[in-house]
Amino acid sequence: MFSIIELIANLLGLLLIAVLTLATCKRLILPVSVALILMGILLNQFHLPSLFLNEIIATEDFSNAREEFEQIVSYIILPTLIFEAAFKWDARPLRYTLLPISLLTMLGFFSFAVLMGLLLEFFTPLTFPQALLLAVLLSATDFNLLGNLLKRLSVPKRFLTLIQGESLFNNATAMVAAKSLFALVIIDSFPLSTLWEQWEIFVWQMTGGLLIGWLAAWGTSYLLKQVERDTFMEISLTLILVYGTYLLTEEWLQLSGIMATIAAGLTLSRYSPPTVPQTSHSAPISSATPPLAKFWEYLAHLSAALIFLITGLTIDLSVTTSFQIWELLGMTLLILLFTRALVVYGILPLLAWFPHQKHLGWHSYTLMYWGSLRGAVSLAILFGLGYFPHHDTFLVLVTFLILFSSLVQGLTLPALIQKLGLDQPSLIDRFLRLEGMLTAQQRAFSRIPEFQQGGLFSARLAERECQHYEHSIRETRQSLSALREQALDPGTEQRLLFLRVFATEKTLYQEMFIKGHLSERAYRNLTYSIDLQSEAIRHEGHLLKFTLHFQGPFSLSKLLWRVMEHLPKGRRWVSHLRALRTASDYEEAWGRHQGNLYILSRLDEIASRHQIRPHIVEKIRSHYRRWHDSARARIDNTTEHFAEFVTAMQEKLAERLILHAQREALSEQAQAGFLPAGLAYAMIDELSIQFYPHNATWDAIAHLRLEPLHLLRNVAFFKNISVEECSTKILPYLHSHTRSANDILVKEGDRNDSLFLIAYGVVRVSRLSNGQDLDVATLMAGDFLGDEMLSGLQHYHTTSYRAVTPCSLYELRREDFEKVRAMCLARGARH
Repeated sequence: MFSIIELIANLLGLLLIAVLTLATCKRLILPVSVALILMGILLNQFHLPSLFLNEIIATEDFSNAREEFEQIVSYIILPTLIFEAAFKWDARPLRYTLLPISLLTMLGFFSFAVLMGLLLEFFTPLTFPQALLLAVLLSATDFNLLGNLLKRLSVPKRFLTLIQGESLFNNATAMVAAKSLFALVIIDSFPLSTLWEQWEIFVWQMTGGLLIGWLAAWGTSYLLKQVERDTFMEISLTLILVYGTYLLTEEWLQLSGIMATIAAGLTLSRYSPPTVPQTSHSAPISSATPPLAKFWEYLAHLSAALIFLITGLTIDLSVTTSFQIWELLGMTLLILLFTRALVVYGILPLLAWFPHQKHLGWHSYTLMYWGSLRGAVSLAILFGLGYFPHHDTFLVLVTFLILFSSLVQGLTLPALIQKLGLDQPSLIDRFLRLEGMLTAQQRAFSRIPEFQQGGLFSARLAERECQHYEHSIRETRQSLSALREQALDPGTEQRLLFLRVFATEKTLYQEMFIKGHLSERAYRNLTYSIDLQSEAIRHEGHLLKFTLHFQGPFSLSKLLWRVMEHLPKGRRWVSHLRALRTASDYEEAWGRHQGNLYILSRLDEIASRHQIRPHIVEKIRSHYRRWHDSARARIDNTTEHFAEFVTAMQEKLAERLILHAQREALSEQAQAGFLPAGLAYAMIDELSIQFYPHNATWDAIAHLRLEPLHLLRNVAFFKNISVEECSTKILPYLHSHTRSANDILVKEGDRNDSLFLIAYGVVRVSRLSNGQDLDVATLMAGDFLGDEMLSGLQHYHTTSYRAVTPCSLYELRREDFEKVRAMCLARGARH
């Protein structure tokens, strides 16, 4: 056992070595993983005073120290790597790529593992359980290098999502599968009789872990909203979430802690900070502030660096002295490359069969095949399994295959991208690059007189810089004109104008968010909608039919709501969720309405600045008019159904505008020195408590949730009855109903035996006149019908009532009302 002082000293030594190695890598063309592994091997060969981890791994039995190290890897390093990868991933395109990613994860992973395991068993001395475990270890891939390269190119985001999603879920599946196979490797047997049982356990652990992780992250996200702008609390809550959830699922519930970690990371990724130009005290701060993302990025880099370094320190190079190990290594490498090629080129073409997916082409297949690097996750899984008879051999194989992957595949990836022609910008990108360069040059040129006035430049230097930028601007304009004359067709011109107005609209949403006009949720959805349309225009040449309001045949949220309605108090939760959806839809429609009006007012100016032909401008204008009309219709529809809610939202918006003006004034006075900075920022913080847009939305939602008691008290008969009596004696007799649009609630001539309270929706009242239905009135949320029944006399409806929109109603039947009235009369007699 080692003292805490020795532990800290050795960990600091490892950290210092890692930092020095990383600093060296920045000057050399050498992958970080290779440098750290080689540094560890070098230190190990020179027998430098040692690092306790070296002694732990070199032990041949399961000592306490070894178990402690394995637990560090299993319960700290692995969750850190997986959570950070999921947390930084923008999972919003997942609804378009979930099926393809699932296909790659399940069919691709198992095909790769089984096929490679069979080939290794046939061509190498490994038994099938050993070969299968090695295949599972090597199935884990590292997306970072390929992702960083592709982000610099004009590659569709859906392709990036596909690659990153396959890597993330593939790694998680490999971790769960490796633990299941470990027991089979120990007994060196693969009993087929228990295969189905093992598969059931595997599926249960995966799905159970996902559910627990999602529930824990949902609760944590709620807490994060309560402690906004508190970095200490945010980091603490996510630490508890990641490691606490992993321990709960892995140790106590016997489920997959890794899948729980992935679910937690993907859920919290929705709360990552919006990418808007931020200034001090200028914008609401997100739940996941930049320090939180930086913190987890640092932990992930530290974990990966320690894994690579410890690998080099603990690898037993004596194993490599025999020819058999090199023969095994070469055969494993060939089988690995061959199997991966079969999976990629065999399964990826099937993705074109899925909705919203297109054929990627062999260029993308080749890039995905050669860019499948091996990294820290494979080593972390191996270390986390514990010691077994072939541990040293497996460590050598995995380490050298990682070195090959980093040196050969990693260093040749840029050349492959160039060879495939993926580094060549499209015509759209060439135009955008030149226009961006021209804007930057003009901005720099306009700043030169300001610097000269401030005494920063001499007149001679300023003149020289002016001449330089005048020449650069002239050359860029000439290049742009030449490209326009040579290659600009009407279709490309229309796509360019779309991209320009999309960028202008997105900038408006950023300003609205900074000023508090939009909540963070609405801002995210609106800018994401713009991003999707820009992607479609850039890569597919046409607009998407929908972005915010998915029109597919299957809605997961609606399915969940139907299930929840059958749970205890489920209807109340579903009502709350529907109210939240209505509020979100209204705010997004209002934001889009403002954005469309702004573009329509600026469209001619943008078009004239870029010399766009009139008929193309009219096409863009027609699209924005249609989007404006659609947004306006959504706003009018919400206003018609929930007038109180709309009024409350408008009141909160006015309050935010006033608060923002006060914050701006205080900030200006602080910068001018009129107010002490500490006092000004304290006053700004006090205003910020009232400023957050999500508070306004939550307050306004109260006007959407019309509770049965509130509806009941609208009826004159029940106004004189106490709230307590209404709650205890009348509400239990109310029956909840949901009616679809155009459903007939009551026909003219029907006997009046029920009182209906309208919770939400619109009901049209009509009367038969000369053989035709004549509309005579409209009822909305908070109204009621059938109150004549309360008189106790038999009445018949003289009008018909039809649901114009989906409606939620509460019904008090005559027989139940008679029971209530009897109880009330009995109470009155006693008193």
